[in-house]
Amino acid sequence: MDIEMILSFIFVIVLFSILMGTIGGIWKRKIRFKEKELEFRSRNTTEEGGITRERAQQIEERLRNLERIVTEGNYGLAKEIEDLRSEATSALPKKEVV
Repeated sequence: MDIEMILSFIFVIVLFSILMGTIGGIWKRKIRFKEKELEFRSRNTTEEGGITRERAQQIEERLRNLERIVTEGNYGLAKEIEDLRSEATSALPKKEVV
């Protein structure tokens, strides 16, 4: 083996080492980023459906309001008014189409 071949071989080994170190560093950063992304998502979502906690709280608040409306006496009054409206519209004479 002559000196040029040995230097070429050493150059290839050094170049390969640098390349692998760079690729390894990029890979580590990518994995770290994915881990942080998953951690962020898990902190901001509930386990039972993947919806955000803020959205779950909004839905819960709306449900409480609906339950309150239904259990109050005004809901029955509103239903009676709607029933009377539907009876009034059905009692109107129907126009004949010529």
